Amino acid sequence: MPGPPRPAADLAQAACPRPGLLVRAHLRNGDRYERLADGFGVGVATVCRYVHEAVDLLADLARSLTAALRALAWTWRNFAVLDGTVVQRAATSPATTREANRAHAATRARGERGLAVLKTWNVFTRFRGCPRRVGTFARAVLTLEDAFHE
Repeated sequence: MPGPPRPAADLAQAACPRPGLLVRAHLRNGDRYERLADGFGVGVATVCRYVHEAVDLLADLARSLTAALRALAWTWRNFAVLDGTVVQRAATSPATTREANRAHAATRARGERGLAVLKTWNVFTRFRGCPRRVGTFARAVLTLEDAFHE
């Protein structure tokens, strides 16, 4: 005789006991949904749903561009890299061209380091999703990076 119906959360847990690991495997390794479905013993639709829900949740936890720029304005950091362009918060007057080039290179190095960190997450090596969701995936990955380094 069947018992009472199980709540949806219990059914999801029964479908995949470690959805966080599944999502991290996709983001870190760039594994295809079919391979993840085989490895975790769930359907491709379940993998797709878990990845989309987790990425949206993590992206919502990330700071918006406005909040990031406000935080930048209240710190001692005087640079931001937006689409490869260095935006300085305060104008400085270097004495020589060499000093200006050195300061500019140091600022770009930090921004390029941030992009290098994103590239270690192999989901961006060959992104198979909608091009409009790349920013959402990047915010999700940066949220995970921030949480890891805190």
